[in-house]
Amino acid sequence: MKLTALTVSNFRSLGDDVRIELNQLTALVGPNGSGKSNVVDALRFVADAMHMGLGGAISHRHGVDAVRRWSGGHPFNMSLQLELELDAGPATYGFELTGSKDEDYRVKREHLKFVTGTGSTGFEVERGRWLSGAEGLRPALDEQSLALPLIAGDERFLPVHAALKNISVYSIFPDTLRVPQKYSPIKPMSRHGDNWVSVLRDQPPETWKPELVAMLHRLTGDIVDIKISPAASYLLVQFRHHSTHRKAKWFDAAQESDGTLRVAGIVTALCQEPPVPIIGIEEPELTVHPGAVEML
Repeated sequence: MKLTALTVSNFRSLGDDVRIELNQLTALVGPNGSGKSNVVDALRFVADAMHMGLGGAISHRHGVDAVRRWSGGHPFNMSLQLELELDAGPATYGFELTGSKDEDYRVKREHLKFVTGTGSTGFEVERGRWLSGAEGLRPALDEQSLALPLIAGDERFLPVHAALKNISVYSIFPDTLRVPQKYSPIKPMSRHGDNWVSVLRDQPPETWKPELVAMLHRLTGDIVDIKISPAASYLLVQFRHHSTHRKAKWFDAAQESDGTLRVAGIVTALCQEPPVPIIGIEEPELTVHPGAVEML
């Protein structure tokens, strides 16, 4: 499964019909203030809307005025559309928000088209009314909610909802990874890595350790092993350093550099089980030595 294209209009600083075609790996490069973070947040916004509802996703960002591009007059209509390649076939999903004032919003339209080997399905909604699709379901709608989360339990729409809900965007904070953490069963890994030790602990080491140790060894030149150790009611990560001129020694995460921990967090996000199909990483090069950026 992969995300092949994102089209955005008037989301935060992004203007009309900003379309980005995406590959298996896509890097957004540009100066500060050019909109890179807003593209990534558009993905997070859709995932949040599937998790907590549209109202929750907007409230989480302190209101629609902080989501919609600023206008000195009538507020802009904001829209998002994602094109996906799912195991069952291609899907296109999107919605448009309108409103008469800065703090107001309504769902002007919402649409889904999902083509599978057995045919196509989908729906179209306008201003709280079903126009087509979702036969046999069609729950009551209001103009401040999305239809897809309401019908996601139906097998016709579940794959698309699951794909959107499972988008994960990471902004790894080394200080969050540095301190011992309480065990958490929550998956996937949280945005800042608050549960990264638990994610590793709950997986067989062969699913993450070879990749993580190899990457960190290339980064530092002397990390040769990693382990998770209990400390009272906490879990901590330790790294074994060894070189030809220094005796092998275990160091706690608290003793590692920001760059080492940031790379460790990114690799954990990529190797976690169950795998996350769509991952965004904000500023992956931050605190990483320039010579290691190409490797990352």
